[in-house]
Amino acid sequence: MEVLSTVSRLLLVLGHLLAFAFAITYIMREDYSLLVKRKIDPVAIRETSRLVFWSLLVLTITGSGIIWIDTGFDMAVLATKSKILAKLSVVGILTLNGIIIHFTAFPAFRSRKSLVRFVPMLTILASISAVSWLYAAFVGIAKPLASMLGYWGFMGIYAGLLVAGIVFSHLSVRSLLSRLKVVYPDARPKVEPVMKRLVHRFNKKGRFEAATTLLYPM
Repeated sequence: MEVLSTVSRLLLVLGHLLAFAFAITYIMREDYSLLVKRKIDPVAIRETSRLVFWSLLVLTITGSGIIWIDTGFDMAVLATKSKILAKLSVVGILTLNGIIIHFTAFPAFRSRKSLVRFVPMLTILASISAVSWLYAAFVGIAKPLASMLGYWGFMGIYAGLLVAGIVFSHLSVRSLLSRLKVVYPDARPKVEPVMKRLVHRFNKKGRFEAATTLLYPM
């Protein structure tokens, strides 16, 4: 029985790590497109959002399985596990931030004017997302620090990193976002049927980069 429990836990940890790697890869890809290429592609962001949602679901299932093996969901035992409580808190904030992005970012992509107004908020939400993902990974491997820091120690460091990330986004990232190219799925030129087939062949999603860029006051 002990061997089965150990193997099960290892498999859950492996699934947890794979789901995290999958999610962070797609998130960093969108960050690269936004910050380096200075391009926003609403269709790609929707796809990434869907993939990250499923990754979060796998992370929740595997994480719950690990907690069940370690604690049996005994609240008295959980109350003594500062590392687990800190990670659950960070994941909760990460999930809430994702919900806010879903319900605020997608409507903002409907027009350039709304997107211009949303860009400053996007920098804050992106900062919270990046810090939370990386800090959740740190807490996951920070068992040696659990007795030293405790729950409030972990959360104090997290709060400091959040503040630093948001300040950095306003001082540095916003300047990178002052000119953004936007890819709209309906920004398609009128082409002949032959050209349409070529477009479909070489650009299956049929997305065209808008000619103008976004500008907003710094």
